Order: sequence, then structure tokens, then C-alpha cells
Amino acid sequence: MKISVETIQPEHYEPAKQVVKDAFSGIKFTDGDEHNLIGRLRQLDDYQSNFEVVALNENSEVVGHGMLTQVEVRMNGHKETILALAPLAVHPDYQGQLIGSQIIEELEARATIQRFPAISILGDPTFYSRFGYVAADNFNILSTLPVELVNNMIKPLWDGSLAKVSGKIYYPNAFFH
Repeated sequence: MKISVETIQPEHYEPAKQVVKDAFSGIKFTDGDEHNLIGRLRQLDDYQSNFEVVALNENSEVVGHGMLTQVEVRMNGHKETILALAPLAVHPDYQGQLIGSQIIEELEARATIQRFPAISILGDPTFYSRFGYVAADNFNILSTLPVELVNNMIKPLWDGSLAKVSGKIYYPNAFFH
């Protein structure tokens, strides 16, 4: 099966919303609002469409979605802007075919080109550790969202990119519905 990962276009908004809703349906650790979150994140002043991608199948149907949003790591008056992956979703009928991997790789490449130091993820360590994500508390970085330490993960995008970064991750208000 041929999949392409492309920057989202307005005609993808509704199909992407449905893919996210379907992907998170019945998942244990979810508030069930991820599909609405993507719309709220698009309204942010610092939203960049190049950090929102869809995976399209050979019929140009949306089968996956991924989005990076700017967040801040703050401590003692110092702040560093990094990116958060939220949400990453693949339609249940297409899961297990490495589509999520393709989305992550594309978003990481785009973030690296724009010189963001790291990507934060709140997710399953079994899945995300395959891509080099580690517990964020290894870097003394904690989430301000109520999540288990093991699920607060981060990936530095180049050697030493988090050498002088620690503190708490603060998310835009759009995360709090």
C-alpha cells in the first residue's frame, strides 16, 4: 500500500478530525477530546500548517494525522520553546502498517529543519521509545498536565539540544477545554 505524508490542506480538516476520533475511540488513557483539540490548536497565533500533516492512501483518503504545537519549558524565569506531538492518530483499519512511524519521521524532520531543540510526547513508552523518545524526567523536564511520569516523554533533536533546558512544560490554553 502506498501512503504519502503531506501538509494538511483545508479539505482534509473534517476527514482528519474523524480519523483522530476513530483512532482514540475506546483507548484507555484519553479524555475523548483529541479530535476537537486539533481545531483549537489551529486557532493559535503560532500555529504553523507545516507542522500538521496527514497520511493519504492511494485514493487520497486521510488515514492518519499528526500535529506539532509549540510549548514552553520554563524554570526560574528561563524559557525554551519546544514542540509537542498532539495528537498522533492512524485510523484503526490502517494501524500496524507503519503509518504512524512515517508521520513521526516527517514531523521530526520538519522540526529539525526549523531548529526546534526537542519534541515532547504524552504517550505509550513502549511505542514511542522505538523512535528515541525517553522519559522527560531524565532531563528534569516535567509536564504540567496530569500524566504519569513514564508517559511524559521527550526526544532531543540533536546532541546537546536540551543541555541547558529543564523545568515544566506549559501547554497553550487550547489543551484545556
